[in-house]
Amino acid sequence: MIRLLKPLIGIVAVAAVVTLARRRATERAPEPSPRREVHVPRASGAFDLDGELTEPAWRVAPVAQLAGRPYSEVRFTWSGDALHVGLYASDRNIVSAGVGGDGPVWRGDSFHLVFAKDGVERSFDVGPSAHGAVLTDGERRSKGAWSYAWSSGARVALDMDEGTADHPEDADEEWVVELEIPLAALGLAPGQRVDFSARRCDVDVRGGKPVESPCPAIELALVLDP
Repeated sequence: MIRLLKPLIGIVAVAAVVTLARRRATERAPEPSPRREVHVPRASGAFDLDGELTEPAWRVAPVAQLAGRPYSEVRFTWSGDALHVGLYASDRNIVSAGVGGDGPVWRGDSFHLVFAKDGVERSFDVGPSAHGAVLTDGERRSKGAWSYAWSSGARVALDMDEGTADHPEDADEEWVVELEIPLAALGLAPGQRVDFSARRCDVDVRGGKPVESPCPAIELALVLDP
Protein backbone atom coordinates (compact mmCIF):
# COMPACT_ATOMS: atom_id res chain seq x y z
CA MET A 1 0.00 0.00 0.00
CA ILE A 2 2.84 2.41 0.87
CA ARG A 3 4.49 1.74 -2.49
CA LEU A 4 1.23 2.59 -4.28
CA LEU A 5 0.71 5.83 -2.35
CA LYS A 6 4.14 7.33 -3.16
CA PRO A 7 3.52 7.68 -6.96
CA LEU A 8 0.04 9.04 -6.24
CA ILE A 9 1.42 11.68 -3.86
CA GLY A 10 3.97 12.66 -6.51
CA ILE A 11 1.28 13.13 -9.16
CA VAL A 12 -0.83 15.27 -6.82
CA ALA A 13 2.19 17.40 -5.95
CA VAL A 14 3.06 17.99 -9.62
CA ALA A 15 -0.56 18.92 -10.40
CA ALA A 16 -0.58 21.41 -7.52
CA VAL A 17 2.63 23.03 -8.77
CA VAL A 18 1.24 23.34 -12.32
CA THR A 19 -2.00 24.86 -11.03
CA LEU A 20 -0.11 27.38 -8.91
CA ALA A 21 2.14 28.33 -11.83
CA ARG A 22 -0.87 28.90 -14.07
CA ARG A 23 -2.54 31.02 -11.40
CA ARG A 24 0.56 33.17 -10.96
CA ALA A 25 0.91 33.61 -14.72
CA THR A 26 -2.69 34.80 -14.86
CA GLU A 27 -2.06 37.24 -12.01
CA ARG A 28 1.02 38.64 -13.77
CA ALA A 29 -0.76 39.15 -17.07
CA PRO A 30 -4.30 40.39 -16.42
CA GLU A 31 -6.64 40.95 -19.32
CA PRO A 32 -6.53 44.57 -20.53
CA SER A 33 -9.56 46.62 -19.54
CA PRO A 34 -11.88 47.33 -22.47
CA ARG A 35 -11.87 50.94 -23.66
CA ARG A 36 -15.01 52.95 -22.96
CA GLU A 37 -16.85 53.46 -26.23
CA VAL A 38 -17.83 57.01 -27.09
CA HIS A 39 -20.17 57.77 -30.00
CA VAL A 40 -19.14 60.94 -31.81
CA PRO A 41 -22.15 62.81 -33.21
CA ARG A 42 -22.28 64.39 -36.64
CA ALA A 43 -22.57 68.15 -36.36
CA SER A 44 -24.52 70.52 -38.58
CA GLY A 45 -23.55 74.09 -39.24
CA ALA A 46 -20.22 75.78 -39.75
CA PHE A 47 -17.30 75.91 -37.32
CA ASP A 48 -15.31 79.04 -36.60
CA LEU A 49 -11.86 77.71 -35.74
CA ASP A 50 -11.02 80.07 -32.86
CA GLY A 51 -10.48 77.88 -29.81
CA GLU A 52 -13.60 79.15 -28.03
CA LEU A 53 -15.90 76.12 -28.60
CA THR A 54 -19.00 78.31 -28.73
CA GLU A 55 -20.79 76.62 -31.65
CA PRO A 56 -24.01 74.75 -30.76
CA ALA A 57 -22.39 71.44 -31.76
CA TRP A 58 -19.90 71.73 -28.88
CA ARG A 59 -22.72 72.01 -26.33
CA VAL A 60 -24.00 68.54 -27.23
CA ALA A 61 -20.61 66.94 -27.93
CA PRO A 62 -19.59 64.09 -25.59
CA VAL A 63 -17.10 65.19 -22.93
CA ALA A 64 -14.48 62.96 -21.27
CA GLN A 65 -12.48 64.06 -18.23
CA LEU A 66 -8.86 62.98 -17.89
CA ALA A 67 -8.07 61.24 -14.60
CA GLY A 68 -5.86 63.42 -12.39
CA ARG A 69 -5.10 67.08 -11.72
CA PRO A 70 -5.13 69.80 -12.88
CA TYR A 71 -8.56 69.45 -14.45
CA SER A 72 -8.50 68.54 -18.15
CA GLU A 73 -11.14 67.36 -20.59
CA VAL A 74 -11.60 66.42 -24.22
CA ARG A 75 -14.70 66.54 -26.40
CA PHE A 76 -15.50 65.34 -29.92
CA THR A 77 -17.77 65.98 -32.86
CA TRP A 78 -17.41 65.64 -36.62
CA SER A 79 -18.74 67.22 -39.79
CA GLY A 80 -18.02 67.08 -43.50
CA ASP A 81 -14.62 65.44 -43.86
CA ALA A 82 -13.13 66.40 -40.48
CA LEU A 83 -13.03 65.29 -36.86
CA HIS A 84 -13.28 68.19 -34.41
CA VAL A 85 -11.52 67.81 -31.05
CA GLY A 86 -11.89 70.30 -28.21
CA LEU A 87 -9.27 70.31 -25.44
CA TYR A 88 -9.69 72.15 -22.13
CA ALA A 89 -6.87 72.64 -19.61
CA SER A 90 -7.19 74.36 -16.25
CA ASP A 91 -3.85 76.09 -15.63
CA ARG A 92 -2.59 78.63 -13.07
CA ASN A 93 0.71 79.15 -14.90
CA ILE A 94 0.68 78.70 -18.68
CA VAL A 95 4.11 77.62 -19.95
CA SER A 96 4.99 77.34 -23.63
CA ALA A 97 7.57 74.97 -25.10
CA GLY A 98 9.34 77.82 -26.89
CA VAL A 99 9.25 75.98 -30.21
CA GLY A 100 7.42 76.20 -33.50
CA GLY A 101 5.36 73.58 -35.28
CA ASP A 102 6.91 70.09 -35.53
CA GLY A 103 9.12 70.86 -32.51
CA PRO A 104 9.17 69.24 -29.05
CA VAL A 105 5.87 70.72 -27.90
CA TRP A 106 6.00 68.46 -24.82
CA ARG A 107 8.68 70.69 -23.22
CA GLY A 108 5.84 72.99 -22.15
CA ASP A 109 2.20 72.55 -21.13
CA SER A 110 0.74 70.18 -23.68
CA PHE A 111 -1.72 67.51 -24.74
CA HIS A 112 -0.50 64.30 -26.37
CA LEU A 113 -3.20 62.60 -28.47
CA VAL A 114 -2.91 59.25 -30.25
CA PHE A 115 -5.39 57.71 -32.70
CA ALA A 116 -4.77 54.02 -33.51
CA LYS A 117 -6.43 52.06 -36.32
CA ASP A 118 -5.38 49.04 -38.39
CA GLY A 119 -1.88 48.92 -36.90
CA VAL A 120 -1.15 52.59 -37.60
CA GLU A 121 -0.86 55.25 -34.88
CA ARG A 122 -1.14 58.99 -35.51
CA SER A 123 -0.09 61.40 -32.79
CA PHE A 124 -0.88 65.06 -32.17
CA ASP A 125 1.12 67.03 -29.61
CA VAL A 126 -0.37 70.46 -29.07
CA GLY A 127 0.36 73.24 -26.62
CA PRO A 128 0.00 76.98 -26.04
CA SER A 129 2.32 79.82 -26.99
CA ALA A 130 2.15 83.60 -26.99
CA HIS A 131 1.41 83.44 -30.72
CA GLY A 132 -1.25 80.72 -30.67
CA ALA A 133 -1.38 76.95 -30.63
CA VAL A 134 1.66 74.90 -31.61
CA LEU A 135 1.15 71.46 -33.18
CA THR A 136 3.49 68.55 -33.87
CA ASP A 137 2.00 65.50 -35.60
CA GLY A 138 3.59 62.12 -36.18
CA GLU A 139 2.90 58.62 -37.44
CA ARG A 140 4.22 55.14 -36.73
CA ARG A 141 3.36 51.69 -38.02
CA SER A 142 3.43 48.36 -36.20
CA LYS A 143 4.91 49.94 -33.05
CA GLY A 144 7.98 51.09 -34.99
CA ALA A 145 9.71 54.47 -34.74
CA TRP A 146 7.67 57.66 -34.92
CA SER A 147 7.99 59.65 -38.15
CA TYR A 148 7.51 63.39 -37.73
CA ALA A 149 7.91 63.96 -41.46
CA TRP A 150 4.26 62.89 -41.73
CA SER A 151 1.77 65.76 -41.96
CA SER A 152 -1.90 65.33 -41.09
CA GLY A 153 -3.10 68.60 -42.60
CA ALA A 154 -4.81 69.37 -39.29
CA ARG A 155 -5.73 72.93 -38.32
CA VAL A 156 -5.54 74.22 -34.76
CA ALA A 157 -6.55 77.29 -32.75
CA LEU A 158 -5.95 78.42 -29.17
CA ASP A 159 -7.84 80.55 -26.66
CA MET A 160 -6.30 81.60 -23.32
CA ASP A 161 -8.73 83.00 -20.77
CA GLU A 162 -7.48 85.67 -18.36
CA GLY A 163 -3.80 85.01 -18.86
CA THR A 164 -0.78 84.83 -21.13
CA ALA A 165 1.91 82.25 -21.80
CA ASP A 166 5.26 82.49 -20.00
CA HIS A 167 4.27 85.25 -17.57
CA PRO A 168 4.06 83.60 -14.13
CA GLU A 169 3.07 86.91 -12.54
CA ASP A 170 -0.23 86.82 -14.45
CA ALA A 171 -3.36 85.26 -12.99
CA ASP A 172 -3.78 82.47 -15.56
CA GLU A 173 -6.90 80.32 -15.49
CA GLU A 174 -7.11 78.02 -18.48
CA TRP A 175 -6.30 77.38 -22.11
CA VAL A 176 -8.48 75.79 -24.76
CA VAL A 177 -7.48 74.17 -28.06
CA GLU A 178 -9.71 73.49 -31.03
CA LEU A 179 -8.31 70.86 -33.40
CA GLU A 180 -9.70 70.02 -36.82
CA ILE A 181 -8.29 66.77 -38.25
CA PRO A 182 -9.10 65.47 -41.76
CA LEU A 183 -10.78 62.08 -41.48
CA ALA A 184 -8.60 60.82 -44.33
CA ALA A 185 -5.47 61.52 -42.24
CA LEU A 186 -6.80 59.11 -39.61
CA GLY A 187 -7.97 56.51 -42.15
CA LEU A 188 -11.42 57.01 -40.68
CA ALA A 189 -14.92 57.03 -42.17
CA PRO A 190 -18.43 57.43 -40.70
CA GLY A 191 -19.56 54.35 -38.80
CA GLN A 192 -15.99 53.23 -38.10
CA ARG A 193 -14.12 52.95 -34.80
CA VAL A 194 -10.70 54.26 -33.79
CA ASP A 195 -8.83 53.78 -30.51
CA PHE A 196 -7.96 57.06 -28.84
CA SER A 197 -5.72 58.04 -25.95
CA ALA A 198 -4.94 61.45 -24.47
CA ARG A 199 -2.39 62.67 -21.96
CA ARG A 200 -2.16 66.22 -20.60
CA CYS A 201 1.08 67.30 -18.92
CA ASP A 202 1.34 70.49 -16.89
CA VAL A 203 4.77 71.98 -16.06
CA ASP A 204 5.87 74.90 -13.90
CA VAL A 205 8.96 75.68 -16.00
CA ARG A 206 9.87 74.97 -19.61
CA GLY A 207 11.50 71.57 -19.92
CA GLY A 208 10.71 70.75 -16.30
CA LYS A 209 9.09 67.67 -14.84
CA PRO A 210 5.29 67.41 -14.94
CA VAL A 211 3.48 68.77 -11.89
CA GLU A 212 1.73 65.41 -11.60
CA SER A 213 3.34 62.11 -12.58
CA PRO A 214 2.01 60.21 -14.36
CA CYS A 215 0.26 62.95 -16.31
CA PRO A 216 -3.57 62.86 -16.34
CA ALA A 217 -4.68 60.51 -19.11
CA ILE A 218 -7.61 58.68 -20.66
CA GLU A 219 -8.20 55.87 -23.17
CA LEU A 220 -11.36 55.62 -25.27
CA ALA A 221 -12.79 53.96 -28.36
CA LEU A 222 -14.39 56.53 -30.65
CA VAL A 223 -17.17 55.58 -33.05
CA LEU A 224 -18.27 58.11 -35.68
CA ASP A 225 -22.05 58.10 -35.86
CA PRO A 226 -23.25 58.17 -39.49
